[in-house]
Amino acid sequence: MNGSLHLNLIKEEEIVSSSPIRSRVMLPLVGIVGLVTVLLMWTMTEFRLSGLEDQKARLTAVVNERQGAHRDVLRLRGELAALKATFRQLGYYTNSCVRWAETVSSLAGVVPTNIQLTALNLVPAPLPYPPVDKAQAALWHGPTNAFERATLIIEGMAKEPNREKAINALVEALNAPPFTNRIEKAEIRKGGTWQDSTQREYLHFKITCAAQPRRFE
Repeated sequence: MNGSLHLNLIKEEEIVSSSPIRSRVMLPLVGIVGLVTVLLMWTMTEFRLSGLEDQKARLTAVVNERQGAHRDVLRLRGELAALKATFRQLGYYTNSCVRWAETVSSLAGVVPTNIQLTALNLVPAPLPYPPVDKAQAALWHGPTNAFERATLIIEGMAKEPNREKAINALVEALNAPPFTNRIEKAEIRKGGTWQDSTQREYLHFKITCAAQPRRFE
C-alpha cells in the first residue's frame, strides 16, 4: 500500500496566520489612525471656520464704516447742492438789481407846480409759496421764476386850477421817456382819485406804475 498518511498534530488554537502582522494588532491600529484623522479634520475645520468668522467680522466692520462714510458723503453733497443753489439765486438777484434813484430824481422835472407828492412806495412782487413736498421744500431757496415785476405807487394831491389836467399830464409824462426805461405802464385805476372832506380844494390821487420786469439771469 503506497498511500501517504498525513497527521495534523497541531491544535486548532495553536494555528497562527501566515501574515507577519496579526489582526489583533492591526485592527486597533487602524481604529486609532482613523480617530486621529477625524480629530485632525475636525480641528482643521474648526480652525478654518474660526478664520472665516474673523474675516467676516473684519469685512462687516469695513462695510459699516464705509456705509457711514457714504452717508456723510451724501449729506455733504446735499449741503453743497443747497449752498450752490443759494449762491446761484443770490447771483441772479445781484445781476437783476434795478436802481430807481435816477428815475425818482427825474420826477421833479415833470411834476406840475400845482401837484404835491405825498408818498412814493416801491412794492416788490409777492414771494411764491414754497413747494408742498417736504423734500423739495428743504432745497427751496426762494423764487425760481425767470423774472419778477415790482410796482411803483405814487401818491399826491393836486390843487386848482386845472387839477385833473395836471394829474393827467403827470401820468402821460410817466408813460414817456426816460421813465419807460423803468416803468412799463402808469395809470390811475378805479378809485384812484378822491377828495378829503377837510381839504376840499385838493384832489388826492394814486398813480400805479407797473415796473419793467427784472430778469434773473
